Amino acid sequence: MNADITVGLDGTPESLAAADWAAREARARGAKLRLLHAWVLLEAEGAPGDSRTGIPEEDRNHWAKKTVTDAEHLLAEAYPGLPLSTELVAADPESALLDAARECALLVLGSQGLGRTASYLLGAVALRVVARSAAPAVLVRAEPAGGSASVPQAGPADASAPSPGPGAGDLSARPDDLSGPGDPDRPGGKDPTGRSTPAVLVGVSPYEPAAAEVLDFAFATADRHSAPVHAVHVRQLPVPIYAQGDPAVAPALVEKALNGSREQLRTVLAPWRDRYPRVPVRETVRPGSAARILVGESAGARLLVVGRGRHPARLRPRLGHVVQAVAHHAPCPLAVVPHD
Repeated sequence: MNADITVGLDGTPESLAAADWAAREARARGAKLRLLHAWVLLEAEGAPGDSRTGIPEEDRNHWAKKTVTDAEHLLAEAYPGLPLSTELVAADPESALLDAARECALLVLGSQGLGRTASYLLGAVALRVVARSAAPAVLVRAEPAGGSASVPQAGPADASAPSPGPGAGDLSARPDDLSGPGDPDRPGGKDPTGRSTPAVLVGVSPYEPAAAEVLDFAFATADRHSAPVHAVHVRQLPVPIYAQGDPAVAPALVEKALNGSREQLRTVLAPWRDRYPRVPVRETVRPGSAARILVGESAGARLLVVGRGRHPARLRPRLGHVVQAVAHHAPCPLAVVPHD
């Protein structure tokens, strides 16, 4: 594995938004960006033309080449000096992206979420790739036409509107961040202009050793972009509390359970606070649905980071229900970090 970043391109607004995000991240890392397009019918260079139509060989791959060259030109203009390479692969996109993930440090893909039925079908390849990717994978969505998609709410603290992402062809130079201007009501520090800096939101399970790989990705990203980290743990309340009926009638039991989780989260985060002293950290422990709370908290975040377990070869890779939910509904870019 090298330190390069690979972005999958298919000519959609989502893939262009992903390319723009990947370019900013490559610039922050000092990494090279590879633009990859896979088409199973791609012709090898020098293949004879189609004698039935008279189309010369150089035109048969026209749209595949245009997909990568158009993105390359836009990125070269917006990010002068960024090392870029392009690659056309004669393979199905899923196989090509999984092969690329074994060779790079980060894989970036466009995502349409669940705004409509078609978007679920179009996003199926991205979800399968994320479930099997050897490298951390980031899903980036473009700003939907007509405004932002609706976001399931997780309570009053989650009511801020999602910040729009870049749309197709909109690759003009921006501040070196991951999503856009800060929201003064969200956790974070201040940038030089006094604006609140959007946080890197990370879902943490203090009970899993694998949290270390997820936290490493979140804190390293925040450190590179001078951003804060917002660590969220969603606590499943003990059965005895539910046995009392409505948990609201047992506030002392609920608070006792949450206090224990807060202490565990604080302990898990301590080494990362020491390792990244410049990164401000906010800790949140809440009871309820992990998927709903993470989606709500992601409104206004610059990046949401979650983990997924690597699967033995004999098992069919799949994403857990929480990762599935945030992949479909979180308005900000989503990083899915594989761990053992």
